[in-house]
Amino acid sequence: MKPDFVPEDVVLRALKILEDKNIIAHFFQAEKNGQIDRDGIDFLIFLENGLCLPLQVKRGKKALASHFRKHPHVKFVIIVSRDRPERIANSIRRMICKIPELKKPLGRILMRNT
Repeated sequence: MKPDFVPEDVVLRALKILEDKNIIAHFFQAEKNGQIDRDGIDFLIFLENGLCLPLQVKRGKKALASHFRKHPHVKFVIIVSRDRPERIANSIRRMICKIPELKKPLGRILMRNT
């Protein structure tokens, strides 16, 4: 039986809002217990500049320490309570806007990393 509240479902709806508004290019939801899910990623968010953001969804702050211990490479985590998808979409949008690499043209990022 599926629980009444599934945080990933709320984030899925939020990402559809962001995609419809052209804030993100696309997104992909990891298959439950698939390789990407086991690597600590619930969603891959594809940004307009070609970068990809791995996102983990958690119900509460208690799970954060365990997540970062198991998956230190997945830095973007959103805690979802019973928020509306619009509110979660705003939180994800703000998270994306804070990424320093997005303030530079993609060519500069690629040149710096080579």
